[in-house]
Amino acid sequence: MFTGQRALWSSVFGPIEEQALDVPTLLIGTPRQMAEQLRERRERFGFSYITVLDPFLEAFAPVLEELAGS
Repeated sequence: MFTGQRALWSSVFGPIEEQALDVPTLLIGTPRQMAEQLRERRERFGFSYITVLDPFLEAFAPVLEELAGS
């Protein structure tokens, strides 16, 4: 995770523990990093579907582009 993102999350939720980064429902990073996290979770947990709420679909589009063909 980038330092700036850690600072942003920490300002909202308090310090981020390393264990929190392993929570399978939390994605943090660039679109490429989030796509990689999703690929890893597919392998580790067998996830084949994710849910993105309507207000976040446009922002999540770059992640979908990274996942295309995966």
